[in-house]
Amino acid sequence: MPRYPWTCFACEHANAPNTESCARCGFGSSASVSQINKARELLAVGADTATPRSLQTSEPVPVQRTPSALVALIVAGFGVLCLYGAYQSITLGKWPAYMPPQLDLLAVPLGWLSERLGAYVGGALAGAIGLLCVVGGLFSAKERNAA
Repeated sequence: MPRYPWTCFACEHANAPNTESCARCGFGSSASVSQINKARELLAVGADTATPRSLQTSEPVPVQRTPSALVALIVAGFGVLCLYGAYQSITLGKWPAYMPPQLDLLAVPLGWLSERLGAYVGGALAGAIGLLCVVGGLFSAKERNAA
């Protein structure tokens, strides 16, 4: 039940806050696209066939949340940081100090055996995480723009 004034999906009637169904046609405050289209078709046929009972929504509507564009860009930026750190780690053979400390958990213990080994393994891990973050962030931003 919305706690704000809302407009009916079916008949576009303005409704008061804290109401479950439309005051004019009885359509529920949340519905799937197929339910909305069905209700609009019934209303287009005529008021006699579109009774409040025939327009009510019976199945729950799943809520799909997409990340905001800002979150997608932050994830992609973190991925770029990881990719740059992986590049520096592998080419210089040293673990960069600016890398997130969570990645140090793998690089530092291996660095006790050999600094280059820690840098290479940490760099490979950072590269994999960076690539996933960049692709995931850009894909999320693209999906957000498409919606």
